[in-house]
Amino acid sequence: MKLPIKEIFIFYVFILTGCSSNELVKSKTTDDSYYFSSVKAVCNIRIKNNDYCHCLSGVITKNTPASVQKDLFTAPHQAQAAMTKIMLQQMDNIQASCNSYIKEDLSIPSFDVSPLLNKTLKKYENDLLSPSTVSELQPLEKTAGWKFRLLQLKETELTHGVFVLKGEKNGEYFFDYSDITSSPPKVTAKYKWKDGYRYYLKKNITPMKYTMSGKESCKFTVGKCEFEAYNGEKRYIYTEYRNGMWIRNVPASRLNRSLSIDVYDSKGFPVYHLYKNLRNGNSYEERRVESEPNK
Repeated sequence: MKLPIKEIFIFYVFILTGCSSNELVKSKTTDDSYYFSSVKAVCNIRIKNNDYCHCLSGVITKNTPASVQKDLFTAPHQAQAAMTKIMLQQMDNIQASCNSYIKEDLSIPSFDVSPLLNKTLKKYENDLLSPSTVSELQPLEKTAGWKFRLLQLKETELTHGVFVLKGEKNGEYFFDYSDITSSPPKVTAKYKWKDGYRYYLKKNITPMKYTMSGKESCKFTVGKCEFEAYNGEKRYIYTEYRNGMWIRNVPASRLNRSLSIDVYDSKGFPVYHLYKNLRNGNSYEERRVESEPNK
């Protein structure tokens, strides 16, 4: 939530700085109503939620001294430092007062099955994970040293950020997260897979232990699933399963959501991932690249 608010202020100051020589801007009054309307207008450009922007603009206007409001229209560069300070001071207040106006759209938007996704579904046609088989995962029949990573099509070689299998114990698979271009490989993190869920080794606690992220806990839940984000906020993921595809509406931030499509093999390991930002349309897709030991 904090990042979008900061973006609004930066964008707002940028616009007014560019317009500071405009006679129309100079001729306007600088009372609370005009200041309020200006903040709200820019907020709606960035967020497109009138009720939320009305609330945010009210909090900002109420807590911005008249002198700063005046400087913003007569000396916008001079007002930047004061506005930044106000922004930082009011973030929690804005979140507490205005977040209830943000209604998360959990619907699954329409999408096309790309050639890569279609190829992946055909390749793993008899080895796909579904909601009915999550509770009976097949064993990972790989030996220590097996490597994999999801890569975009333009990438073909495993280099860094590679999961390297170290061993298995009681159905738990342990991996080093490594840069394999180094000799010996440089290990930057440690993970394990258990029942298809990925855990990371949390090192800043004593004793160290493997922990699952809140978002990961919703991985195989079809429908709406609540989880706790890193900042303690409650977030929601909505998942549908269709013909091998786990299709998700996922929070990218409090005000921004993304479409995610994942395909897993019958062992619970990923073989395909699509990400699409539902605000700006930016997207990418990845498929699994793997290699056997000593290759």
